[in-house]
Amino acid sequence: MLVLASVCLNHSQPANASSRLADQRNVIFDRYTTEHGLSHASVTAITQDKYGFIWIGTQEGLNRFDGYKFETFYHRDDIEGSIS
Repeated sequence: MLVLASVCLNHSQPANASSRLADQRNVIFDRYTTEHGLSHASVTAITQDKYGFIWIGTQEGLNRFDGYKFETFYHRDDIEGSIS
């Protein structure tokens, strides 16, 4: 299972000296499993590229997450240059 967290600024508090909660952050967690398209439940690496894609390495392939769906890249013995 992969858990991704998003941090959002809370703009509902007034920004004055008596209220120091104006810069409070809310964290929202989303869980993704193989039922959502992740190629394997064991995640070994995770990073985000400059385009915003989240890349997740698992024991069954490399997954690219665009915020909505996963695309999985696998090693293929029959294709030269396939990912390792």
